[in-house]
Amino acid sequence: MVGEKCYGTLIYKYMNIFIYGSLLFESIREPLIGRKVEVEEAILHNYEIYKINYGLAQSDYPILKSEAGKKVYGLLMKNLNKVEIDILSFYEGDEYILNEVVVKTKNIKQNAFAYFPVKALVYKYGDLWSIGEFERNILKKYSEQIIPQTIAEYNKMCDK
Repeated sequence: MVGEKCYGTLIYKYMNIFIYGSLLFESIREPLIGRKVEVEEAILHNYEIYKINYGLAQSDYPILKSEAGKKVYGLLMKNLNKVEIDILSFYEGDEYILNEVVVKTKNIKQNAFAYFPVKALVYKYGDLWSIGEFERNILKKYSEQIIPQTIAEYNKMCDK
């Protein structure tokens, strides 16, 4: 379960967030948030997802890059409260920041937020990020180790 609000600031009381990486998996997002969240399939136009390249090695972290004509298929998480946004931002870390986007759900355009790379940091783009590759090679580690560690670190920070 998530602790009290203790990280970052929010613009709105409730927010919708477009997700496109590891948060697509219920086994990651539900333990972080502490509940089943309403989601809807969504598309972010004119972007592609790449892995961050740290020089000699690529990470499993997805990163959005603006590319005309491309589409990112993801989910729109609806009506997240301040504490839920807070732990998601803690999970995403200092490399990401929430920016406003417009996504398409069914036949409707909706305003939302998405995690983008912090512009002050210099990133190199690696290969395209693959949900199938993540699921086969990394999901189990995230579900069994990374997510419980993240929740414990967040709660410890909030208890200060």
